[in-house]
Amino acid sequence: MKPSPSEGQVDTERVAGRVDALKAPAAGPPDPVTKLWPRHMSQAVQQQQKGLSATGTAEPAGRSGNLKDRFPAYFEAYGYK
Repeated sequence: MKPSPSEGQVDTERVAGRVDALKAPAAGPPDPVTKLWPRHMSQAVQQQQKGLSATGTAEPAGRSGNLKDRFPAYFEAYGYK
């Protein structure tokens, strides 16, 4: 039997085993922009992903999913042209 780790140390084999035992969510991969898993998104976020506001109306102009259009100053400041 392997000795238990001393205080302040981590049993990396045990951690790796627990990580390997985690199951991926059944609803698909995380959203590439929000990094949220599908079942972690609120109804408002899900509607926003579909292009709707929380009231069910279309999002106003300028709220496109294109981050470069939404944050031009950031992209210019950091050299993304």
